[in-house]
Amino acid sequence: MKLKEQPPFSWQKTLWSNLYSQFQSQQLAHAYLISGSRGTGKNLFANAFAKFVMCLLPNKDVACGKCKNCLLGGESGHPDIIKILVEEGSRDIKIEQIRSLSDSLMQTSQGGRAKITLIADAHHMNTAAANALLKTLEEPTSSTYIFLLSHLPGSLPATIRSRCQKLIMPTPSNIEAVDWLKQQITDQEDPQSLAIAAGNCPLLALDLARSGGLDNQQQFLQKLTQLTSGKTSIQATVGLATKLGETEVIGYLREVSTMLIKHLLINPQPSEIESHQAILLELFRGKEVAHQQMLLSLMRFYAQVLESQRRLMSGANPNPQLIVESLLWRWSQLRTFQ
Repeated sequence: MKLKEQPPFSWQKTLWSNLYSQFQSQQLAHAYLISGSRGTGKNLFANAFAKFVMCLLPNKDVACGKCKNCLLGGESGHPDIIKILVEEGSRDIKIEQIRSLSDSLMQTSQGGRAKITLIADAHHMNTAAANALLKTLEEPTSSTYIFLLSHLPGSLPATIRSRCQKLIMPTPSNIEAVDWLKQQITDQEDPQSLAIAAGNCPLLALDLARSGGLDNQQQFLQKLTQLTSGKTSIQATVGLATKLGETEVIGYLREVSTMLIKHLLINPQPSEIESHQAILLELFRGKEVAHQQMLLSLMRFYAQVLESQRRLMSGANPNPQLIVESLLWRWSQLRTFQ
């Protein structure tokens, strides 16, 4: 994804400033867990900070991009910045990847600075990989820093979380997200619609624009609205989910339940909610049960969605269609129309 601006982005600057201060005072922690919503730029942020740490001639608090260390490794990246992610064709970060990381951290830095590890979507580590990483966290080597990046930090073992300094990547305001998107997209694309659809997560919004995901999301929201009002069946909705991809649809359910909980707790500005979302919100607001009971039901549903995401990421080979069908049945029980 080619960007017209490099991190730290406007909503990341406070977090960047805090890390920079720790670096300047030589108080960087051995391990960090950076959490926050998908599409807020956690990976880009951590990668940019790693480059800054490696830089020999930083431009104040960012890498110069011109020194020997900035140029070392070319397009493939600095050899002392080790990136761990889910490999193509796999669902998990495996123990072999963590063992290889541990071996690399024992070797001398090629750039003469530090060795930094970035573990993207760290919640995808399987149990064996997490246990192997725990040993590395418990026995750190000097001048090594590990950044775990995740939008589902609760899926990580408590033993891993407890050994990391926790940083939360903020989600920008709607105005901030729209302003950033205006610099990245064409005049034919609507930054407000994209920002709303992505919950003001700019990188997610940009991905929706590039992939056509916005149309898929709106198509599913329309079908979910029909299911909520009793105008379509669960099986018809499951059929659409299979077409769009069960993993993506579970993400949509997570986002829409988050939106409903948020907007039932507060009164949203009209500009902060998309038309299909607004229809769903009105359907739930019109329910003839206690407001508090509806919120509790939605919160329980949200927890079930998170558990479903964890099951899909597990190595137990769950059936995605059955998981989605179960979630949609539970959704249909949130409100019954005559």
